[in-house]
Amino acid sequence: MKILITEKPGYNSYSISLIKAYQELGHTVVCDSSNFFSSNFIPDILHIQWPETLYKRYILCDDNMEQQLQIVRNKLDYFRNHNTKIIHTIHNIISHNTTTNIDIKFYKLFIEKADLLIHHCKKSIELTKNQYACAKKKKNIICKHGDFLIDYKSVDKNEAIKLLNIPKEKFVILNFGNQQKYKGIDNINKIFGKLKLKNKYLLNVGNYSYSGYSKLKKELMLLYNFYKEKRTFTHQKFIYKPIKISEIPLVFSAADVVLLGHNAGLNSGVLNMSATFSKPVVFPKIGCFTEQMEGWEHKSYSVNQTSEAVECIEHYAELKRKNEFIFDNRLWLKNNSWNKHVGNILNELEKIS
Repeated sequence: MKILITEKPGYNSYSISLIKAYQELGHTVVCDSSNFFSSNFIPDILHIQWPETLYKRYILCDDNMEQQLQIVRNKLDYFRNHNTKIIHTIHNIISHNTTTNIDIKFYKLFIEKADLLIHHCKKSIELTKNQYACAKKKKNIICKHGDFLIDYKSVDKNEAIKLLNIPKEKFVILNFGNQQKYKGIDNINKIFGKLKLKNKYLLNVGNYSYSGYSKLKKELMLLYNFYKEKRTFTHQKFIYKPIKISEIPLVFSAADVVLLGHNAGLNSGVLNMSATFSKPVVFPKIGCFTEQMEGWEHKSYSVNQTSEAVECIEHYAELKRKNEFIFDNRLWLKNNSWNKHVGNILNELEKIS
């Protein structure tokens, strides 16, 4: 079969794993939003990942999103009229940070036109149906979020902390990914501040997003973040920049545990990346997080409950102190492969007339 995926390969590294999984099953894969809008390629399957790709990252009508909405609607109808099956992976219930009426219209449109909706957990199905009545009439299935083996490389921990200039005796807590407001940066700082571990060390890594802040607040934060990156701290390190795929193994190899502080959210690739690199992870009880980590070493806490999060991290610090800090991720990798993910999608599509 011929498959069109609307993402550009490498925009998110695991999209390459998704592409390869389709290809290994003998299918032809074409990518990128430009092929959605401009080519005469007629796929058997159109796989939509992030809606924003087709209206925020590929803009045809500068100041008229209603016009772009109509263009996208017409294109989806064009594919449907040529017997293309449309599948849509639900990563978010609605766009992060700056949700407007036009965002809701685009999100609803992709659900309305889809033949199959892909979710990473049961909670995602429930939330989507609550937000968009049209989802109740669709075929909704669960396909586990896959691994990040595409990014994996074995790096010795001692080498990693040396290259990052982290003292050897530190218990390293990793805050990784785009540093966005909804991901609870303040929560992570509160949790770290309450930890009584003498050897605690917070490694903050990822591009800092200033979306959702006032102009003045943004300017002040830019100055403060610049200061934090340049100064050497005893218990923290700040690397606020886009992280290359080649840098990911170094960062994760330096960590003892990964910490998420989200206030909201549905899925997180950082969870699966943690499991891929055999790192235990601590996260709030929201969205698909708990279901994503089934079969992997994790602790969870109630949203904004700092004391619970502290106990979770101290648990792993104690395991390390006792030399009980070895985790085997082979079963998790087997159960969360991209080949299984794609196989489930294709099996369900066969059932749709």
